Amino acid sequence: MGLFNYSNISKIVLFIAVGLAFTSQVYATGESWLDGYTYRKQITITGSSAGSQTNYQVKITVNKNAGTDTSATVYLNNNVLDSFNDIRFTQSDGQTLLDYWIESSTTDTVTVWVECDSIPESPSTATFYLYYGDGDATSLSSAINTFPFYDNFDDNSVNTSLWDVAQSGSATYNESGGYARVSGSSSGSWVLAYFRTKTAFGPQYAIRAKQYFSASSANFCSYSGFADNTHTSYFDLANAVILDNNKYNWASDEHNLVTYASGSGVGQAAGNQNASWKVFEYRRYTDNAQIMYDDISATAITTPASIPTANLYAGMWVNPGAGASGYIYTDWFLVRKYVNPEPSMAFGEESTYTPSYVITNPPESTQITLASDEESDVTSSGQTGIQTVAIAKSTYRVAAFSVDFSADRDWTDLTVDSDGEKAVLHYDGGFTSIPGSSGESFSLYIPDNGGSRVRICPNASSLAQVTSGCSNEYFLTTSDSSVSKTTVNGIDYWVIAGLSGTGGEEAEAPSGGSSSSYQAPLFTDLALYFTLFLSIIGGFKIIRKTIPLA
Repeated sequence: MGLFNYSNISKIVLFIAVGLAFTSQVYATGESWLDGYTYRKQITITGSSAGSQTNYQVKITVNKNAGTDTSATVYLNNNVLDSFNDIRFTQSDGQTLLDYWIESSTTDTVTVWVECDSIPESPSTATFYLYYGDGDATSLSSAINTFPFYDNFDDNSVNTSLWDVAQSGSATYNESGGYARVSGSSSGSWVLAYFRTKTAFGPQYAIRAKQYFSASSANFCSYSGFADNTHTSYFDLANAVILDNNKYNWASDEHNLVTYASGSGVGQAAGNQNASWKVFEYRRYTDNAQIMYDDISATAITTPASIPTANLYAGMWVNPGAGASGYIYTDWFLVRKYVNPEPSMAFGEESTYTPSYVITNPPESTQITLASDEESDVTSSGQTGIQTVAIAKSTYRVAAFSVDFSADRDWTDLTVDSDGEKAVLHYDGGFTSIPGSSGESFSLYIPDNGGSRVRICPNASSLAQVTSGCSNEYFLTTSDSSVSKTTVNGIDYWVIAGLSGTGGEEAEAPSGGSSSSYQAPLFTDLALYFTLFLSIIGGFKIIRKTIPLA
């Protein structure tokens, strides 16, 4: 008896409803990516043995060229703006911005300080990210936000909310031309002028300042660093960690790292640093002190008994005596956190942003996941490439098919339904019109309740239309190559592959009949026989086919 196989049916009605939902930004890696950025590198910071740190500033040299990253220098492979305006730093979530400040720059590099929110104690590590590659970005560099204390003296007026200032005799202070200056000359007794912070700092802080020292005659003292707020001249310091610049009895200029602890002082020669701009760093820890010139160590004092424990004030002082003159210019002045040893860092490989996409507006009460991982909800977890998705209604899986995640997909008009006996998937316009559908067909999941065959209703657009006598109905059994069975989350299903739009239900074989496949006819009729005419080259041929009816 001539039968027509359903797989050859032209797509008469496509019926699939799918909900692809757009989300603002989700990423292929499953981690957040900073909006607008093309590249990033992971920064892994290993903590200090001195303990965990919060809001700790770390220094990074950023080079725009290609090169091999080192412990504190990172190369950005010419993927950053020439201005470096597009660099950003984030916490481990890849989204929460960290404060940073660009201290200095050249054609190819910038020196950057980043305030890390939390660094654990060694040997534990913390993860941060450096982003770059946004042509529209503007700089967010801010020293005020990055450090506990900062002033760049750029408004020709002393900020008295930050500083206590004083002068006496010919020793004066002033702010002008973008600098703070303490200077003096005297033909009489020792006099004092200073900039001194209103805030006192404990042992685990360092001063960093761009300064210029000068002393042009004898009996002159100038110094910068941490000191008590009770002394009236260099000679009655009780607690301090300072770099002094002293010239006595017409002797040569002399810079020393000096510490005072409860009135007892020790010093280490630090070399003559007069008459040139340098970045000075005055480091104070619980059991040591160190002076750095342009990030090179000059000397240190490592006797714990010589290190003051009291909270001290940061600043710069001049103390000229008879016949003396000299000054300290300061371009900018900051206080940062400091521990010894400091945390260390390493940089990961450059990563490139790969956009990922999701399904938006899914049908009500549906779950759309990766078929291979039902924990991956593709309405919220971004995907890339072509992925097979599974669609469930309430507790029942309904369908599975491939989706091209090269864009966000809106499945507003998808119909998906199952009641534990029937299943239907419908989309006006046909399966291939579903946004993102990849391929020509899908698999329908019909609950398996022990029956011997399933009814397919290819024109159904709702569960109500999946019924006996539906338009173009046909039947399938496990003997058909397109049919298999499976169990998902404890529920048994018939899986019908190769469909392009349909609904289906389980059905019993007719009484006394065979349970073999019932394929769909080319046309449906109530008569027992019909005649089909096919046009062929060279004439017409009449074919009579006998079709058993359900």
